[in-house]
Amino acid sequence: MRNTVVGSRAIHYRRGADPLRCCFRPWLNLGLVLMRRRRFADAVPFLEKSRELQPGLADAGLRLGEAFLETGRLDEAERLLAEAMAGGPAVRAEAMIKLAIVKVEKDDQAAAVRLLQDYLAEYPKAGNRAEIEAILKQLRP
Repeated sequence: MRNTVVGSRAIHYRRGADPLRCCFRPWLNLGLVLMRRRRFADAVPFLEKSRELQPGLADAGLRLGEAFLETGRLDEAERLLAEAMAGGPAVRAEAMIKLAIVKVEKDDQAAAVRLLQDYLAEYPKAGNRAEIEAILKQLRP
């Protein structure tokens, strides 16, 4: 009887390699689970590993930026969230809001206002429109 190897995981196991070394998804998923449990500092290494394995993945950058925001690492959060804005529409929308929060935390209300105004212009049917408009009223001098 001949054994067939199906899928990349089986090939990696057969070769004796670590399957998690080449796959970003398990690392990203572990980071997301920790974030849902509000363990942001614990999530950072997993999210960093997922970005290392898949550098162009905007969602991993968004989540890592969010974890940095929640742990007070504002400069790193700002950089990653700005990069994540180049992702698809869903990632861009969330990155804009998170980046606006970073700007408020860094006392740059003008930049936060611009981001939120751009968000409303780009996503006129956003479900959180009323909430964003209320935040804008508070931020505007």
